[in-house]
Amino acid sequence: MVRLGMAQGERKPREGTGRLACQPGPRLAAHHEEVATATTSHQRRTAATIVGSTAMPARTQRFCLEPGCGNLTDAGRCDEHKRGSAHQRGYDYRWLKYSRRFRKRYPLCGMGPRWPTPTFGGPAGCLAKNHLRVGNQADHIRPVKRSDNEALFWDPMNHQNLCRECHLAKGKSERGLYEANCQRRGN
Repeated sequence: MVRLGMAQGERKPREGTGRLACQPGPRLAAHHEEVATATTSHQRRTAATIVGSTAMPARTQRFCLEPGCGNLTDAGRCDEHKRGSAHQRGYDYRWLKYSRRFRKRYPLCGMGPRWPTPTFGGPAGCLAKNHLRVGNQADHIRPVKRSDNEALFWDPMNHQNLCRECHLAKGKSERGLYEANCQRRGN
């Protein structure tokens, strides 16, 4: 778009500065340089919040989500309680193929080789509640880390198919979060 009175490509100088309107001032130019040279995303976010000499307040730290942990963290869990990625925890391509086969063989929530599936804290899944729902997540009945017990990790008798809601509820009860949340709310 061409404005009247200006040739195409010509820029109007900023009033009283002699600089073109598209050029940043020296303070802002230094800020842009700092953001551009930051190596990590945290440094970029920190640098991006500082404009000129005024810094935005830091985010308030919160307690770690792990029950009983008093460490402060920026978000979620502290470094001591952070979980690795799914791949780091053993859920690789081999598990993905196995999980698909297992869920195809036992399609309903709560189904597994030992159906009705006995779990650690009683029956889990919609079938135990007399509901019919398709399961979409293969679950270990007894929680296991692949690095601790490879045989139990792959044992089909330790697996069941759960829907997302049942899997989340089972995980919360295993970690004690459900009881901790109820106590916090006064239930």
